[in-house]
Amino acid sequence: AEKFAIELLGTSGYAVRTFPLLLGLAGLLLFWDFARRAVPPTAAVLAVGLMAVSAWPASMPADLKPYSGDLFWAALLLWLAARWHRRPERLW
Repeated sequence: AEKFAIELLGTSGYAVRTFPLLLGLAGLLLFWDFARRAVPPTAAVLAVGLMAVSAWPASMPADLKPYSGDLFWAALLLWLAARWHRRPERLW
């Protein structure tokens, strides 16, 4: 993905950090939807707020570490589990 970003956008620092930033933002959005489905609204706002200002989820996308991808995949799995939990008769 970083090679694709370099070929498409150039070799600037912003171009290289585009994909990790997008993964971090997508992970935060998926976590928000998971929290909204899993807990009461006040707790969901608190959980997403803590996630948004935490040091590691906020700084790793900017440092080109693979952890923003880990955050995205973990949030995606939680989101899928929460959706399935509401309607377990659906196999997908």
